[in-house]
Amino acid sequence: MGGAQAAAPAATNPAMEAAYQQYYQQFIAQGYDAQTAAAYAQQYAAQYVQQQG
Repeated sequence: MGGAQAAAPAATNPAMEAAYQQYYQQFIAQGYDAQTAAAYAQQYAAQYVQQQG
């Protein structure tokens, strides 16, 4: 992983890790700053994993 990427909130959960990275990159691509993208990605990844469960 590159140093520019924010650390995932739940590295112990591969599904959440993957979802987080996907959302994070999506928000960055939309022009959000890293802090905002990380916060949104964390929320969306948590929701995504709950829905999958």
